[in-house]
Amino acid sequence: EARERLAGQSFMVGLFAGRPDFSLLLMPEEPPEEKAAWKEFHPRLEAFLKTYVDPDEIERTAKIPDSVFKGLFAIGAFGMKIPKEYGGLGFSYTNYGRALMLMASWSNALALTVAVPQSIGIAMPILMFGNEEQRRTYLPLVAREAVSAFALTEPITGSDAANIATEAILDSTGKRFVVNGEKLWCTNGPIARYVTLIARVPAKRIQQNGQTMWEPAPNGKGADEQVHTAFILDMQTPGVIVRERCQFEGCRGIENAWIALKNVRVPVENVIGEIGKGLKYALTILNVGRAISIPAICLGMAKQAWQPT
Repeated sequence: EARERLAGQSFMVGLFAGRPDFSLLLMPEEPPEEKAAWKEFHPRLEAFLKTYVDPDEIERTAKIPDSVFKGLFAIGAFGMKIPKEYGGLGFSYTNYGRALMLMASWSNALALTVAVPQSIGIAMPILMFGNEEQRRTYLPLVAREAVSAFALTEPITGSDAANIATEAILDSTGKRFVVNGEKLWCTNGPIARYVTLIARVPAKRIQQNGQTMWEPAPNGKGADEQVHTAFILDMQTPGVIVRERCQFEGCRGIENAWIALKNVRVPVENVIGEIGKGLKYALTILNVGRAISIPAICLGMAKQAWQPT
């Protein structure tokens, strides 16, 4: 239900239907300006990795040094997919994938840490579904100085994203949502300034231009349903508690959080897109992240297996 319609052509859909279109696997001709952008950025990124990133130290300590974050922000690595008008590099998906592959061939934890803000952190949701004020306020920050993350999964809801329990209730003033709940496996959570938060809002069903829309119910009274909604959450808001930094064997060095939200007040201006569209937004940005970032990172990790030492 979150996927209202299929937009564009898809090799996997055709494969599933028994009519794969193999021409979709052929890469289109790369514009000269994209080639030039990678030619300029590639040596800078490679030099930074070799000079300032010690993958063995990250593996040993399970920690990426602050100096590495500062250096990556300085060369624009956290803003690769953010348009230039908002302070980013404005890379194509091809160049973004190349950069992640290069980083993952050096340190998979580092590549994952850089990919999350640009795939499922606040940048993509705002670019795809947010408004212009949100873009001009937040995108320059996450491109140059602030790490972001994604908060969807909960202790009792993993892949079952439709059944999250975190609740955001509009208060009586109509100016803030009060959020209560927990989030788990939030990559970059312990170090993030901003988080894309998916929560359920008690809302009333209304009709607008012949379409069903949702309007948040003040104090949750008279709500027809609790609908998934996306928010920009400032992690410095009172009531946000990082309960634990989760540890992993395969991705030592990533920052991953179990987060508690206790009466956290989020301004209505921080709603991303429409009330009730949060699940659709979440699945859409996850698809973007999984289709581009993870394959590129895995290919870079594979290179570690055959590169001469």
